[in-house]
Amino acid sequence: MQKVTVKPGFEAAVQFFMETGIIWNGGAVPVIVDKMYMSIVDEMRKPTGKPQGKYWITRVPTTLTILQASSTGLPVDPLHPLPIFPEDDPKKCENPNELEFETSFKLDEEAQLAHSDGATTLPSTIIKPV
Repeated sequence: MQKVTVKPGFEAAVQFFMETGIIWNGGAVPVIVDKMYMSIVDEMRKPTGKPQGKYWITRVPTTLTILQASSTGLPVDPLHPLPIFPEDDPKKCENPNELEFETSFKLDEEAQLAHSDGATTLPSTIIKPV
């Protein structure tokens, strides 16, 4: 069984869904005045709770930033395409052997955007002199 984080107070609703496949305790979707409703904005402004146990590594197939190696001038090792997020205390991780300590991303200096004060090829109706 996979692990899923659950906001405190919603444990019963999630457990019911896991057992029956029915959402919101079998009732209607909560309305704004319902105690089960929580605005995502409020939740992000006032995070609550404490870490429960150790965190686990989650891998996704892509960061949806670079879908093809070298397509943006950023060479990527095809065997390790995702960036890493260094961990300062591997003991906090449930599976520390999956932590990565190096990145496969290399900055290509020649692929960076540059600017110039020289003449432009854009029509003068678009570019106004400063």
